[in-house]
Amino acid sequence: MMLATTPAPYVDAFFRFYVDGTVDEGQVFDTVQAVTGRPPRSFQEWVRKHADEFPAGREGATRSGG
Repeated sequence: MMLATTPAPYVDAFFRFYVDGTVDEGQVFDTVQAVTGRPPRSFQEWVRKHADEFPAGREGATRSGG
């Protein structure tokens, strides 16, 4: 039934995840580089660069900064 509306590779990935618990995130796209002109960086790299922009240890801080 899923194949009627979903491409076969997605259906296969869906069942591999729910049956075997595996996720294949091996396909890499060049979108970031194509749009920004810079190679992508990991989330960890982004956090290191921007860590000082976030309050550390503020009690009761919310997403809105309050």
